[in-house]
Amino acid sequence: MLKILLITSKATQVAEKLRDALGQNYVVQFATCDSERDYPYELLSKETFDLIITFDLVGFEQTTLMGGISYNLVNSKFVNFLLHENLQNEKYLSRQLSLSMFFYCADRKYETYLREHYPDIPYLKTLQGSEETVENAMRSAVEKVLTECHLV
Repeated sequence: MLKILLITSKATQVAEKLRDALGQNYVVQFATCDSERDYPYELLSKETFDLIITFDLVGFEQTTLMGGISYNLVNSKFVNFLLHENLQNEKYLSRQLSLSMFFYCADRKYETYLREHYPDIPYLKTLQGSEETVENAMRSAVEKVLTECHLV
């Protein structure tokens, strides 16, 4: 069965609802990363996940010795939800990003800003506004990525 890991800086209601929704069809684990010492190094090195979902660029500050983003070394697809603007880790979007990373932001205005300031983001979309809730929009985005990557 498909394994998904959600990484967030704090257990938000949105993240928990997404976990519950995805848990109906997939094996889902949840990790919180409030600081560098909370980063799930051991989990990422010992377990394999088909998909990793992050919220607001949590963990992007973890870099390799050469300054690359550590997530680029993880053999998983990534869906990164950018739900807020002016994120502390936003500057890492200017570094080389894996082609296995998919970014979704909350609105078109923020998408336009990101495209102007970080033109090398490999895949950037806005969450669909026609969805009933943000959790449903995120679930639809995850399902789309899973389909595009031939994981389902």
